[in-house]
Amino acid sequence: MKRLLLVCGEPSGERYASLLIRELKKLDDMDFVGLGSHLVKDEIELLADYRDISVVGVKEVVPKLRRVLEIYGKIKDVIDDVDGVVLIDFPEFNFKVGKLAHKKKKKVVYYVAPQLWAWRSYRARTMTKFCDRIITVFPFERAFYRNFPHHEKIFYFGHPILDVLDGKIGIHEKEDVVLLLPGSRKEEMGYNLPVIFDAAKNLRKRLPKFTFVWATGGNVDTDFIKNVKNKYPFIEVAEDTYHVMDISKIAIVASGTATLECAVFGLPMVIVYKISGLSYLLGRMLVHRVRNVGLPNIIAGKRIVPELIGRNAIPSYIEELIIHMLSNENIYTNLKDRLSGVRSSLGKPGVSHSAALLIYNFLYS
Repeated sequence: MKRLLLVCGEPSGERYASLLIRELKKLDDMDFVGLGSHLVKDEIELLADYRDISVVGVKEVVPKLRRVLEIYGKIKDVIDDVDGVVLIDFPEFNFKVGKLAHKKKKKVVYYVAPQLWAWRSYRARTMTKFCDRIITVFPFERAFYRNFPHHEKIFYFGHPILDVLDGKIGIHEKEDVVLLLPGSRKEEMGYNLPVIFDAAKNLRKRLPKFTFVWATGGNVDTDFIKNVKNKYPFIEVAEDTYHVMDISKIAIVASGTATLECAVFGLPMVIVYKISGLSYLLGRMLVHRVRNVGLPNIIAGKRIVPELIGRNAIPSYIEELIIHMLSNENIYTNLKDRLSGVRSSLGKPGVSHSAALLIYNFLYS
């Protein structure tokens, strides 16, 4: 039986992995081993749950180093028995796996190439050496990779988020809902959740008809949710993030893939991001190529939705921006139009199928 090693390291990457696995299995009888979590646990032989090692920032990674080495050791144990390797984003770990695979003379495909155009762009040269095929997901990335050798390895079919959300958009009536998305990683929520939820607490007084919903995606520990609810009892909790995105009028979102998902739904938002002071300072030193951090703004090439990053991410600023957008119909409508343009630039559904065909034909033809 054909067997692939697949490594993803966050919920968004796992959703793309799940769709890719489904499309590959339509092509042939295939087996998978690697890193994942609850979304792919029935489709893949899990060596470990990526949540054990998925962190943000420099300070946050240190306590995870031992577990990182343990999981890397498990990958070393199985890599000789696979036909090829598919890496999905998660560069800090996947670069190590990719280099190992290349050394073992295994074919390597990077699906959902990491955002090297944003920071430490020199790593693109390294990636094109250990990868045989690189599938990008943003339209502007092809131009970025032309600056490096082996750019013939680069392919683009659109963004797989369109496959994830296909059939989920515009099927519910809008309600007076403010969607709260403080992130998916525990460390990420530790910084962003208090800021976002304190803003919601203030907004509740000014928007008495609105409901405030925290969409967890089913990824958050129940004890953690219970503790948060004790402090913010007015906040409702829902697992189905995409249902809440479809019914909401506005969102407060931690920077990341969720901002892109909101954009595809045409949902106006305020983007918030807080990390440790050390990580923030290092990030500002390393990031030179982008003026914005929110994916909708990066794709649009300008700031179309507000961002509050680092020291600017405070509840009162969030509160005023939300009120400003909701109280001015022209501003709100204009935001939706601009987000529609972001969605159009990402291509059309069918990305997972195209990527699966490329991967299968490359590995087995």
